Amino acid sequence: MKNLLTRASLLLLVTGLVSVGAASVSSAQGASEIPGASEAPETPEGSEVPEASEASVDPQSLPGNYGLVRSFDGKNLEVRMLDGTAKTYAVPEGTSTTVKQGDLVGFDVDDQGLISNVQPPAVDEVIQGKITNIDPETQTVTLMPEGSNAPVDTQISPETVSRLNLEPGKEIMVTKYEGTWANKVCLPKAAAPLAAPPLVPPAAETGPEPVGGIEPEPEVDPIPALW
Repeated sequence: MKNLLTRASLLLLVTGLVSVGAASVSSAQGASEIPGASEAPETPEGSEVPEASEASVDPQSLPGNYGLVRSFDGKNLEVRMLDGTAKTYAVPEGTSTTVKQGDLVGFDVDDQGLISNVQPPAVDEVIQGKITNIDPETQTVTLMPEGSNAPVDTQISPETVSRLNLEPGKEIMVTKYEGTWANKVCLPKAAAPLAAPPLVPPAAETGPEPVGGIEPEPEVDPIPALW
């Protein structure tokens, strides 16, 4: 009986030691678990790789305003803005710029209302053709360029359409500029009419011109004298 109790105690002791050992191994594996492949490793601060950025135009290098020159006297510049309003800006002394009426110019305005950075934009494309359709809802004007069978759409404000009396069949000229969405729309100058040839008065009617020069006077027989 005593031997039986001793064997049972030893069996319980061995079973307890095996359970404790298994629990310890399980805890150690949980502490040293390797993150799965789906978990993205964190990037240390300061070593981030910058994303590739698309090439873009620096907005600060472009003028903030555009308009058509109405007048410029060297001190004040009057322009018609793209929204149709007319504004006059003071030009700082010593500003060297050459603009004339009708030019499209870009410029900046400071807090004091002085104009600066006046630069006429470079011409990108000039399209001349006849209007085929006008959509007032989208402000889209379709024209057929000269020498082309492909129509071209351009955006023209309703104010410009009304001011220039644009309608299908009318010929216009659209100038597009680099670095801005602004377009210049104008009517092409009509060709000067051909001058009519001067009227030549008809020659006066005269008798037949004698042949051989001037005819000699007819000979007259002498009258015999009375003695």
